[in-house]
Amino acid sequence: MATKPNSAPPVEAVELTPDEYAKAKRAALKSVGLTYRQLERQARSGQFSSPRAHKVWVAIGGHAR
Repeated sequence: MATKPNSAPPVEAVELTPDEYAKAKRAALKSVGLTYRQLERQARSGQFSSPRAHKVWVAIGGHAR
């Protein structure tokens, strides 16, 4: 009996220009009410102010300010 391959939906990747990325990063930080430095401190301590703040860090953390 043959095994069915995983039928996960395709993944779509969107490329951003540096300006678009900077704008998206600012919007993400604004959505959690934090500056990059504040979010970076939370990441260092492992204590995020919200699950959303953690998600923002995963998305933008460690990238150029």
